[in-house]
Amino acid sequence: MTQYTKKMVGGVAIVFLAGFFTALVAYLVRILLARNLSADNFGLIYAVLAAFGLLSVFQTLGLNEALVKYVSEFLAKNKREEIKFSIVFVVLFQLIGAIAIALVFFFFSDYLAIHYFKDAAAVPIIRLIALSIVFSPLETIFLYSFQAFQKIGYYSLATFSRQAFLLAITFWLLSAGFNVLAYPIAFVAVYVLTFIVYFPIFIKKVFPDFFSIKTRLRKDIAKKLVHFGIPVILTASATIVLSYTDTLMITYFQTLKDVAYYNVAVPTAKVLWIFSTSIATVLLPLSSELWISQKKYLRSGVRLISRISAMLIIPASFAMFVFSKGILNILFGTEYATDSASFALKMLSIGAIFVTLNQANMSVISGIGKPKYNSMTVWSGAILNFGLNLFLIPRWGIEGAATSTMIAFGLMWLISHIRLKKLLKAKEDIWGLLRILACAFAFIAILFLLRETLKIGIWPKMIISLIAAGIVYIGLLFLTRALSVHEVKMLLARVFHKKMLGGFLEGEKE
Repeated sequence: MTQYTKKMVGGVAIVFLAGFFTALVAYLVRILLARNLSADNFGLIYAVLAAFGLLSVFQTLGLNEALVKYVSEFLAKNKREEIKFSIVFVVLFQLIGAIAIALVFFFFSDYLAIHYFKDAAAVPIIRLIALSIVFSPLETIFLYSFQAFQKIGYYSLATFSRQAFLLAITFWLLSAGFNVLAYPIAFVAVYVLTFIVYFPIFIKKVFPDFFSIKTRLRKDIAKKLVHFGIPVILTASATIVLSYTDTLMITYFQTLKDVAYYNVAVPTAKVLWIFSTSIATVLLPLSSELWISQKKYLRSGVRLISRISAMLIIPASFAMFVFSKGILNILFGTEYATDSASFALKMLSIGAIFVTLNQANMSVISGIGKPKYNSMTVWSGAILNFGLNLFLIPRWGIEGAATSTMIAFGLMWLISHIRLKKLLKAKEDIWGLLRILACAFAFIAILFLLRETLKIGIWPKMIISLIAAGIVYIGLLFLTRALSVHEVKMLLARVFHKKMLGGFLEGEKE
């Protein structure tokens, strides 16, 4: 394994751990709001956030990614003036866009509150979130500069502490009686607070000559940054359509309570995405290396990773499917453990299977230098999701939204699977997948049986059911040879000797 890959693995470990805890804290914020606000007010907050989220791509303009790319290049060439100009240009450019978006929402807040959100309480929420948009470019100065300077520790700490500050301030404001305004006020405060904390670190530890370096207008660099951001906007737009149009359509066609129910189901299902995140971060650079030097190992490695991904995500998704109502009850309370929210979580948990397998495919496709195929895949899913939402949400509410999302994820996986198979000229491992599915169906059957027969509390019922079904599932994987003892030993050896996937891919026979 090259020294570059070893360095990458260390960085991935830091980012992954920080990302996990950041996501956990963000989830706790949502639980805090759900437990302290009415469903209508909880739904109102996330309806407003979805409206702003739809325009977020025009706020950043793809320039954060451009900043990371070009500052990294200028850093390697020790071009300090170019680095400063890039940072200043991106912040000012984003500030102009942020002010424009904020002004539109601020002046149309009354109209949107009455005619779209159907609640006058939305006015101060809209205006506060609009104010936070104005402050958001301040984050670009340090956060993406940390990433560009490869200060992964600072970057990870900043992303985590941002959510931690948001949780603490929201909790304090709720305790002080600010009710529905607690979160929007905290949202504004966090941007200011993180700037106060991390800008001095940026100046002292990362770029100490920031103020001493003189810079001038560099049209060539500005042009590079903007041109790089354009394709990023195109791809990000599809992701935004997938992420926000369901909530926006639920807001328009249904009620704010429905928005609330959907916005407890979505983040709960996204807990399962941790599999896809961890696999994708390692696969992308490794597939790039193997595509150049050892295509044979890449083909066999993709088959192995696909099998292991399926073994992990399918039972986890099935467990969430079976205990969907109990999970919502435990985390958010009985008000959110409705039939519609439970059904939405069931569909989204199945969708998580497609997300995990698709993300692995797309990481390899990017790694071998075909990112345009991923853009096509995401846009295909976004267009299908938009069309299905438009048809199903007016008729079936959040059940229709969740079903649309699940089908869209399924289409994206199918497209990326077919595309990757053609690129690698790989054979289909149908029997391996069928064996895993057979074991998984035995797993879910046991879960259903124990859920209905055990007359105990939800916590002990879930624990006993998962342990029993898990033992049977693992046993069946070995019995059907979907997984071998040799593969497990090889996995453990590679991980604990820090060789990670480099040698792990070599261990799979063609």
